[in-house]
Amino acid sequence: MLQEAYGVSTGVDARPALVFGGGIGHAGDVCGAVSGGAIAVGQMVGDHVAELESAKVRARQLALPFYRDFEREFGHVDCRSLIDLDISTDEGFQRFKQSNLKERLCSRLVSFAVQRLLPLREQV
Repeated sequence: MLQEAYGVSTGVDARPALVFGGGIGHAGDVCGAVSGGAIAVGQMVGDHVAELESAKVRARQLALPFYRDFEREFGHVDCRSLIDLDISTDEGFQRFKQSNLKERLCSRLVSFAVQRLLPLREQV
């Protein structure tokens, strides 16, 4: 389980992150793998750094390199550019569903985020 791998508190409710797919409600903005990764960094730091201002600073120090590495690896951080479709439209979403982008690309994006963030648990 990712919570154990990241060393964060168990019982974290992941349902609020459901909207991240497709760049927040399919708007095509920041990829859900990046948004979810940022949430994971915040949770991880928040579980290990008690003082709020120190936690904010540490979370930013860890999140920004992750963001930049993702962008360097894939060329973009926004869903629309990554998948080259506007899934906020019915036509774009149908084209996405009929493609194999979720399996071929989106799973790679999530895998990159997880692999890139796992070592951070040692740096908190």
